[in-house]
Amino acid sequence: GIWSSGSSGRPKLVWRRWRDLVRWSGERNSGSPALVWGSCYDPWSFAGALVAVHAFRYHETVWGLSGPWETVWRTVLDRRLNALSITATFLRLALLSEPAAGASWRPRQMTLGGEVASGAILRQVAERFPECRVSVVYASAEGGVLAKCRDGSGWFPTADLERDGRRFAVRDGRLFLRDAGGAEWDTGDRVELDGARFRPLGRVGRVVNVGGTKVALDDVERALESQPGVRSAVAWTQPNPVVGQVVAARVEWGGGEASADARERPQVSVRERLPKAGWPRH
Repeated sequence: GIWSSGSSGRPKLVWRRWRDLVRWSGERNSGSPALVWGSCYDPWSFAGALVAVHAFRYHETVWGLSGPWETVWRTVLDRRLNALSITATFLRLALLSEPAAGASWRPRQMTLGGEVASGAILRQVAERFPECRVSVVYASAEGGVLAKCRDGSGWFPTADLERDGRRFAVRDGRLFLRDAGGAEWDTGDRVELDGARFRPLGRVGRVVNVGGTKVALDDVERALESQPGVRSAVAWTQPNPVVGQVVAARVEWGGGEASADARERPQVSVRERLPKAGWPRH
């Protein structure tokens, strides 16, 4: 049994066959040296189990990454990790805490999962680790590994969703999957379709009501992060006596403090892309 993440409710125990975990754990390039992995996931979670099974298959090593960032970086450098299985948030926070010695670290493989990997973090990875192979995994304990992106775009082939006899449907921007037995489940994810590709936009639970208008906080963050110089953005809601709640946001700039003109550009981007209810007020 493997515990689900609980992103759609309380975590639950999901039973999986070992052969499915082996199949989902991925292949290693023929002839390439063994990797030394670091993982931010609990070993009993779905993502943690996959990296453990992969390492067992190919006689590789996995080190857990937890505790203060100083401890995380000590593990990365002292154990000479050259592969990571982590979330985008974990990576962003780790890079914010990177010691001087981390400048010479050159990972060979990075697998991102567990949440949406924004364009901003994928660009940051490409700039910081140009020789690293990056894979983004769309998966869940309930559905298994559903799709993979290897080109750094954050877009996944819809054909991946139709493997193993599955079918998919997008209704009101929400992804539903039907297995080979005809059972349908709601992924709880908002997605965007573009021909034969799709990209996750965020959890349905991140859609909030501001004065009667639905606002997706992930869309606010994406609009802010689309501007040059913005490394990451975080959006949330704050109570408001008039409309109940309003959107607030914080922007993190790369390369130091931004000019007044630069700080205005993300706000302009939000106003051009989103309804007024989605404009950050704080």
